[in-house]
Amino acid sequence: MTANADMSGQTAIVTAGTRGIGWAIALELHRRGAHVLVCGRTDASVEAAKRSAPEASERFEVFQADASSEHDLRRLIDRAAATPGEFSCVVSCVGAPSGGDAEETTLEQWDACMSINLRAPFLLAHLCVPKIKGARNASMTFVSSIWAVTATRRRLAYSVAKAGLAALSRNLAIDHGPDGVRVNAVAPGYIDTDLLRSSLAARLNDQNGLARMARAHPVGRIGEASDVAATVGFLASPAAGFITGQTIVIDGGITQQFTLASDWL
Repeated sequence: MTANADMSGQTAIVTAGTRGIGWAIALELHRRGAHVLVCGRTDASVEAAKRSAPEASERFEVFQADASSEHDLRRLIDRAAATPGEFSCVVSCVGAPSGGDAEETTLEQWDACMSINLRAPFLLAHLCVPKIKGARNASMTFVSSIWAVTATRRRLAYSVAKAGLAALSRNLAIDHGPDGVRVNAVAPGYIDTDLLRSSLAARLNDQNGLARMARAHPVGRIGEASDVAATVGFLASPAAGFITGQTIVIDGGITQQFTLASDWL
C-alpha cells in the first residue's frame, strides 16, 4: 500500500455499518490500517458482524448503537477518542428508504424519513467535528444515494433527504475546511445488497429483475458494496487531501443516460 493510501494510526467510526455497504466500508478502512469502530442497531446485525469481523485484530471493534441516538453516539465517540490511534475519520452509513409522492406521503412518514436520512447524519457531524478538528487527515464521508442528484417516481421524501445530505456535506466542508476537516458524500446507485434484492423481489415479483437492471447500466452490471467501499477508502485517505465538498456518484453510469423505466422494469 502506498504511503498516501495508508491510514495507520488513525481511528475511524462507521455508523450503521454492520452489514451491506457499511460493512464493506469498515473492512476497507481496516485494510488501510485504521482502527475501526463499527456500530449497528439490532442484536442480530451486531452479532453477525462480530462473527465476521477480522480475526485476531485489536483494530476492529463492533458495538451496538443507534445512529440516531445522541446518547449512543456519544458513547461510541468517547470510545473512539480512547483508542491508541488518533480519532480522525467518520463515515455515516445510516439511512432508510421511503416511498410515496406528495399525496401518499403522510407528515409522519416525511418526518421519519428526514430523521433517519438527514437528522442522524447531522447529529453525527455535530458531535464529531469538535473531536476531529486539527487531527491528521481528518475527514467525514456521508453515504447518500443517486437520488440526491436525480429523481425517480414516488420517492419524494427520500430524494429530498438525500439531496439535503449532499448540501450538508458541502456546507460542512466550507465551514470546517479551515479546521483541517475534509467532508464529502458518495452517492451509490444500484448496489447488490440484501436490501436491493428484497426490494426488487417485492416490486417486480420475478427473478429476472436483477439481470435486466444490470443490462440497463452502461458498464453492464450493477454495483458491488466493494465499489462503494473503495471510493470511501480513497476519500478517507491522505491521497484525497485536496478533495472536499464533493458528492461522488458511484452508479456505473446509469444516471448519465436517458432510459425509460419500461426498458428494464
